Amino acid sequence: RIRVPSAAIRAAGPVAEVVDAVADRRMFPFDRQMATLATQRLFYSSRKASEELGYEYRPLEAHVPEAMEWYEAEVQ
Repeated sequence: RIRVPSAAIRAAGPVAEVVDAVADRRMFPFDRQMATLATQRLFYSSRKASEELGYEYRPLEAHVPEAMEWYEAEVQ
């Protein structure tokens, strides 16, 4: 794992936008806004969904088989 300083990530956003504009196509998978969001410490909780909707957390592995069943039914 490589740790990149937040300032470097934020500085890369505008550079990526300029390169994309000059190349007239998307060269980088991020822009100024995405770089800013990537450097913010954002924390979320599923508490409200649990309280209001009865949501229960399940690991990703529990959702994959259901998602595959749905996908296969929708594709055909």
